[in-house]
Amino acid sequence: MGRQTTNTYIKYRKGSKHPEYDRDVPADIRHIVGKAKWKKSLRAFSHDGAITEARRLANEHDQIIAASRNPHLLGRANPLGTAAFDLAGGQAGFLKWFDQRASEAVRLGDEAASWREHAAEHGPDDDIADPDWASAKAAALDAERLQINRQIARDAPHLRTLGKTASELRKDRLFAAADAIEVNPRDPETITLSGVVAAWKEQTSPVAPEQYEYPTKLFEELHGALPMKDIGVDHVRAFRDALIKMPPASGGKYDGMTMQQVIQIAETGKLKPLKASTAGKHFRCLKALFTFAFEEQYINVNVAASIKFRAPKEKYSEGEKIKRRTFSPAEMTMLVQAASTNRWRDNDENMWFLRLMTYTGARPEELAQLSASDVEMRAGHLCLNLHDAGDNHIKNPSSVRKVPVHPELLRLGFAAFVRGASDRPYLFSSLEADGRGRRYGRMQDRLTRLIDGKISKDPRLVPYSMRHGFKDSMRLAKAPEEVVEQIMGHSSPLHRTGRGYGSAQIVIMAEWMAKADPFDKRRVVSEFKDEDADELLDGVEEDATYNLLVQ
Repeated sequence: MGRQTTNTYIKYRKGSKHPEYDRDVPADIRHIVGKAKWKKSLRAFSHDGAITEARRLANEHDQIIAASRNPHLLGRANPLGTAAFDLAGGQAGFLKWFDQRASEAVRLGDEAASWREHAAEHGPDDDIADPDWASAKAAALDAERLQINRQIARDAPHLRTLGKTASELRKDRLFAAADAIEVNPRDPETITLSGVVAAWKEQTSPVAPEQYEYPTKLFEELHGALPMKDIGVDHVRAFRDALIKMPPASGGKYDGMTMQQVIQIAETGKLKPLKASTAGKHFRCLKALFTFAFEEQYINVNVAASIKFRAPKEKYSEGEKIKRRTFSPAEMTMLVQAASTNRWRDNDENMWFLRLMTYTGARPEELAQLSASDVEMRAGHLCLNLHDAGDNHIKNPSSVRKVPVHPELLRLGFAAFVRGASDRPYLFSSLEADGRGRRYGRMQDRLTRLIDGKISKDPRLVPYSMRHGFKDSMRLAKAPEEVVEQIMGHSSPLHRTGRGYGSAQIVIMAEWMAKADPFDKRRVVSEFKDEDADELLDGVEEDATYNLLVQ
């Protein structure tokens, strides 16, 4: 490049007498600035004027570097926009620059297409470009266009922050910019990951779409809202590697910040990263979206399919902290006694919820959405009908099932409790649906307070422990594994035969269920991992879910 002055970043290209401002963008903020260099020709300035202009640029870029390294100096509503606007010389300069880049991307695309067409034509050899050379030329043009499109994808949100619509941009004669932000995110040719999420939500009506929207948001903060066809293996791998650097997001303390900025804060402050199970779940959700995009033919190749999430090696003691455990038989006795003497005494709903969790092995949310009409006679046995009709939700297809009512529940008067609830929509009328349509939250708080206040301070002991305690009771009774799965609604890939719930199956399940005793003193305490932390929830086919989990 030639010589460079000490503080002004003025350089002279070899063989040129004209100065230019040429400064490397520090590697740690290139993802924010969106480029590796700041460059500007100074040939229009006198010698002294070039020095003055270079110093002005150097001071401006010093401020951008400082702001990028301290996210709190950037605007919280639009953290990247501040640097982008300053770099372009203000909002007007940014709009003009954006339009120029969008126009250049279109030109490069047209030129690449022209080279490919020219090489495919028939004519005199001396008039037609060598096909290999033409292909290489087209590929180079496409690569440059793709890089510009990535930059446009990252910076397009700034236009929305300014409130700029496509029609307003056209009025200002910024036609290429208008076309760039008007691209239909659902167009198969240009669909983005956000567009895939929208299409997936329409088809699956998930209970918890935020589990897929959140990693999508992070991915597009890291790489920009790229068209799916422009996303490569490197993007997916980089996202996976960035996920394990993210700190837990709680209390809204990172609201308004991008993934890059949050990671920078975490690395500077040496914050503890996300649990591997949480980061892994985010990554599996992202991979599920790529699988959906491939199935819908939005992409021809699933670039995420072979990328695996490998949990960082952790100390044995740390791994033990995230495990849960079941109640011992003695603790179960204490739990029931504490509930009967608690202020719950006159609250039938609380007691019956506790009893159902103890003797059914059902998921708490499945119980919370039961109505009196969901308790029905089948093959001479009173059964719980767990389904997803109406406003009800299930975890996976195997969760739709009939569960015979345990004889102990019948002895305690469950049938009478159900008859008393026949005039209300739900058995547990005090449980109202939250914003996601789930009803268990309030009961979970009640049970947690009871456990922590009366039974144990062991953080591994949670209401969900009762579901796994019932499973251990079934195993202690030597119930066949496929029967246990039918009762509990598991989706093991090893038992995928048609389950069915005819009279014979109901009778078999009822016989084994009657043998399960969560208070059996022979039952030992077992450990388990939080089921909801390790499994995908909504909208993924069982086969796809299993394939993701075993990776």
